[in-house]
Amino acid sequence: MVSVWPCGNSTEVGLEDKCHQSGSPGSDLEGVLKSSPLSGTWVSLDEISSVELTIRKKRSGYSVIAKDSYDGEIAAVSEVQYQKSPGVLSFASYWTSSGRFTRYRMSPNGPGKVEITYTHTDSEILVRKNRK
Repeated sequence: MVSVWPCGNSTEVGLEDKCHQSGSPGSDLEGVLKSSPLSGTWVSLDEISSVELTIRKKRSGYSVIAKDSYDGEIAAVSEVQYQKSPGVLSFASYWTSSGRFTRYRMSPNGPGKVEITYTHTDSEILVRKNRK
């Protein structure tokens, strides 16, 4: 589960300025965030991951930016699809630095929260088993 980070660290053009111009943090973003419960920049609730997911509602669907806040890498995002009936946004990302490919499914989970399920490639080193 992840939680919204509406001000600061936003990768959407213009949203950072709205946060700083507002008398109360995030108040100018209410229209943007209310337009879709998925809109906003999302970060890990327990800070396990340094990935920030920025979701923006567009006329033709959604745009997604996946950024690693640790090193600033932006992933190549593809296959963005929204299923209106269950309210699920799905997409894939490819991280060039690690070669990791990740598939995400995101859905609202209460005010200011979304739940994500993700599957990703991983790597490990294996050693030869001794023959007897």
